[in-house]
Amino acid sequence: MWKQAKAPSLAEMEAMAHEVFERLAEGFRTLCEGVIIRVDDFPTDEVLDEMQRRASSTCSACSRASVCHTKAMATSPACPT
Repeated sequence: MWKQAKAPSLAEMEAMAHEVFERLAEGFRTLCEGVIIRVDDFPTDEVLDEMQRRASSTCSACSRASVCHTKAMATSPACPT
């Protein structure tokens, strides 16, 4: 079954993203005015740098790098995020 399946191209993925965005509620889309939807094969150096910065930052309330950003920790009163 999966042997015949193929991954969508970058252009197809970007088209899907735009189609899904258009199905969102108009009020939400209005709030997103100016947001750019762009699908890249690999993250840019800027994105990688930001991801590294976030991964290495430490939440002073829980003293655990990046862990406080998970759903379970985000609902914890000890974590400010």
